[in-house]
Amino acid sequence: KDPKPYPVPRMFVCDPSGTYKEWKAVAIGRNSDTVHEYLRTHYDDYRQQLEGKDIQTEERMLCEFALGAMTQVLNIQNGTNVELATMTAERGVRMLLDDEVQVMVDNLMQQNEEFRNHSSDLEATTRKTKQLEILNAEKHPHAD
Repeated sequence: KDPKPYPVPRMFVCDPSGTYKEWKAVAIGRNSDTVHEYLRTHYDDYRQQLEGKDIQTEERMLCEFALGAMTQVLNIQNGTNVELATMTAERGVRMLLDDEVQVMVDNLMQQNEEFRNHSSDLEATTRKTKQLEILNAEKHPHAD
């Protein structure tokens, strides 16, 4: 068996002129700039979360990360308009089943809902804090 040329998989994108560039995460097509921004902003955090995980968990988390990026430009709430595939040296390319994708979409939607609820709580707390600061400033105008 031939040795692998590199210790880890690598991803390259080639444009029509033949120029290629290596990426850690990439999006192509319509609205790819928005997805690129999401990937750029969140990639390092996701890589840290993957540390020490088994390969199946890592694969699932990376698929959820990809779905999270796609939600920036697509409505994927029902999961039927998305197909995902994974590729490993051991298994080659594997298309995920619709049920697998749906579980990931549901998980992502739940995380987004929890984030929105948490954000709403933070916004409410911030508003209350500002109101208290204003009231305090009115009661004690020379407290500075």
